[in-house]
Amino acid sequence: MPIAVYAKQRSQYGDVSTIPTPAYFYGLQDHEEIAVTIDQGKTLHVKIEGRTPADDEGQCRLFFELNGQPRLIRIPQAGAKASSKTLKQAEEGNPNHIPSPMPGCIDPAETAQVKLLMHKPQQVFSCPAPGVAAGGYKSQSSHQ
Repeated sequence: MPIAVYAKQRSQYGDVSTIPTPAYFYGLQDHEEIAVTIDQGKTLHVKIEGRTPADDEGQCRLFFELNGQPRLIRIPQAGAKASSKTLKQAEEGNPNHIPSPMPGCIDPAETAQVKLLMHKPQQVFSCPAPGVAAGGYKSQSSHQ
């Protein structure tokens, strides 16, 4: 593996050397449990309970326990065809992309700031430079 690929994966996922090799390469099977030490005296116990078949969006539900607490997440099924479009993500390292901590829509009434309208209280992000937000809404720099 070239060092650039390793460095990118390391920055994205962190140190994965504590994950057991079979679990890392092949994933966990139903009812399989592993212990992953993340720091001295801190060990996570992960047990896969089961998963659903892929839905229309290519997502499956994964049921697992983390330190004995039941959890449920939706993950893309490897090789499944998605019928819906995926949302665009901010590109890491691109100064023209401002990531949002949660999905929402852009308030077209705002000009010097981008206001995300969500189910939770509104969040406002200052634009570091003038530009066009997703959907064609223009924003002006608030740092003039």
